[in-house]
Amino acid sequence: MTRRRAAFLATAILGAALLSLGCGAFGYRAAAGEHHRDALRLLGQERIAPALAQADQAVACSPADPLVLLTRADVLRQAGRPDEARRDLERARRLQPDLPVVVLVNAMERASRGNVEEALALLEEALARGVASEDIRWLTGLLRLRLGRHEAAEAAFLTLIERAEVAQSSFGVAARLGLALARSPAAPDAAAEDFAAAARGDLQICLAAMQELGQDGFEQDLRALAARAAALQPDDLAVGLAHAGLLQMSGCCDEAVAEAERLLALEPDPATEVQLWLVAAAADARSRRFAGAREKTRRALDLDPACLDALFLLHHAVVEGRGGPEDLADLRRRIATARGTLQDAEARRLFDQLERSLP
Repeated sequence: MTRRRAAFLATAILGAALLSLGCGAFGYRAAAGEHHRDALRLLGQERIAPALAQADQAVACSPADPLVLLTRADVLRQAGRPDEARRDLERARRLQPDLPVVVLVNAMERASRGNVEEALALLEEALARGVASEDIRWLTGLLRLRLGRHEAAEAAFLTLIERAEVAQSSFGVAARLGLALARSPAAPDAAAEDFAAAARGDLQICLAAMQELGQDGFEQDLRALAARAAALQPDDLAVGLAHAGLLQMSGCCDEAVAEAERLLALEPDPATEVQLWLVAAAADARSRRFAGAREKTRRALDLDPACLDALFLLHHAVVEGRGGPEDLADLRRRIATARGTLQDAEARRLFDQLERSLP
């Protein structure tokens, strides 16, 4: 399970739990809600033993609550007790088979064990009953892709795109990447255009979705799509930036730097230029070319002095790359400059933390 997916599940379970336990709850149900929240908090801190103790108490207080059972199943899985985790998942499914998060978690658990056909059947049965969410549609398309059912996957992603546009949801960006993968065997140019449409959306969501798809085994397919899209539209900065970002995430660092430098020669707008310098700097840092990473990150910070991503990357290039006294002094000066431009207390706290971590 990827970190993004795990974070989604924690958020979804907690949100549903607050609805089911927080309105007019008292006695055992109120106690279950408190233990449940504590279990999720401890799980987020990777404190598995105390999280399990809280999850056990939550189940004892509310044994018929499927959301509490889902949380304990997750804790049991992370505690290395998969058989007990599966029993809790099955209990949750028997209690509320049409609760979207219950369907989703059960399908993900089956897929994680290699039972992709079984997981997909569970999702498709739920969709046929009218049980749907963006994540259910996304996972349905993804599992169809894994099984080589490209036309069925295309249909799932098209539906998700339509729903996401109506709801103005950012899920549409990820769905367009899925659509591109589904179409690529039969219509590679149309698939490249789908990739381009995703790249022109939110860059961070696009990169996160590509990372998840890469972890699901589609990295080479994505790289081929990105390269084709960039070749067909060489002056499209959004497409090129997504291509360079994917190359960097895939460990193709020299190619990432070359693509970023090609795009920088096109004189992009300042915001895009910042992102291109960061991609090139991250590629240099990943290759342990720390001097190059420091130089490129400074170019980004010259354009956007308060860019937190750039400051963290420069911190890494200075500390991990054993920069000299001048590098440390420059980093401290840039942190102070960024802190002075911000009113947000949380951002200032992060800058303070960054500065305290310097040698």
